[in-house]
Amino acid sequence: MAGRVPPIELAQTTVTPLGEPAPPVFADATGARRRRLRRLSYAAGLLAAVLLLAFWAGLAGLGPP
Repeated sequence: MAGRVPPIELAQTTVTPLGEPAPPVFADATGARRRRLRRLSYAAGLLAAVLLLAFWAGLAGLGPP
């Protein structure tokens, strides 16, 4: 019968054994990656702030004529 779903009580289910958890895909015990990303984030934020200030200064007419 197309388009009909059996009641949930009749659904066939199985239990999958979990076994041992998988090891982490990426682990940086030294913290080097975190420091590098933090510096990159600060640089991107500073660049965005400078560009925003330049945009506001241009709207206020403080830029070159």
